Amino acid sequence: LKFPGQSAGITYQLQDGDYDWYDATGKKLDTAPTQVGTYTIRIKPANVQRVIDQVAGEGNVTVDDSDITGSATFTIKPKNLLITLGDKTNSAAGKTYDGQAAMVNPNDGRFTIDGLISGEYLNTTNISAGDYSWQDEAGNDLKTAPIDAGTYYVVLNAAGLRQLQADNPNYNVIESGQFKYVISPAEAAVTIGGHQESTTAEITNSNFKISGDTGITIPTGLTYQIIGNPTESGVYEVNLTPESLQSLKDANKNYNLNITSTAKFTLKAILTIIFEDTVNGNQQVGSVITKSGISGD
Repeated sequence: LKFPGQSAGITYQLQDGDYDWYDATGKKLDTAPTQVGTYTIRIKPANVQRVIDQVAGEGNVTVDDSDITGSATFTIKPKNLLITLGDKTNSAAGKTYDGQAAMVNPNDGRFTIDGLISGEYLNTTNISAGDYSWQDEAGNDLKTAPIDAGTYYVVLNAAGLRQLQADNPNYNVIESGQFKYVISPAEAAVTIGGHQESTTAEITNSNFKISGDTGITIPTGLTYQIIGNPTESGVYEVNLTPESLQSLKDANKNYNLNITSTAKFTLKAILTIIFEDTVNGNQQVGSVITKSGISGD
């Protein structure tokens, strides 16, 4: 402060309430700011007058607005806010395979937050499912949301981070992390059917077929085998060979296949009957009779 009669001037330490606040547009604020931004403070003329009155005596020196020059800037910087996207401790994200693309709930509480001012909250109102991106189990980015059964990971994409930053302007949002999303295989029933009768233990694949629930893919060229030890006549179960079983599973990775078999293979024995005349040198009598069947026939 410099005024007539005080050549050296007076230095006064400003007190709260000695000045007014103005925003970046020059508008006077009713209260001190709390939001991020750059503000201006200007001295209140009445407070300058009060200080001068204390030095020069009341009424000796009068101050008006034009006598007060200068201002100061005050910047409120964004506070760092660490946000980590992760698995929830009490529930896992995912679904059972249904042929539809996976979707995430954008507001199901998977953010761990460090740095919020007491009483404030992270604004995720405008975060949508499109603000997340998908990765496969190896960490490779996927162009679209997954459909097939498997383990995937969800991350916040650049658009999502920008939205979080825009909705929380008082913070410098620093985001990281991911959470796991599992599409479990659906249960499906597969039945092996058919029947073959033969006197040799050799499968004819065309005698057997596979049927399954809707959506099941049946590969071509499947082969079958007799279960058990077909060295004696009897009725045996027929199932897929190990190679064909694997082919069936590979063609239906979105399903847990419950495979049952009603297919049967009847291995018949051949019975040859020859009548001999034991009185006349065991000579054959009549024609040879041949029968086929299984034990008990």
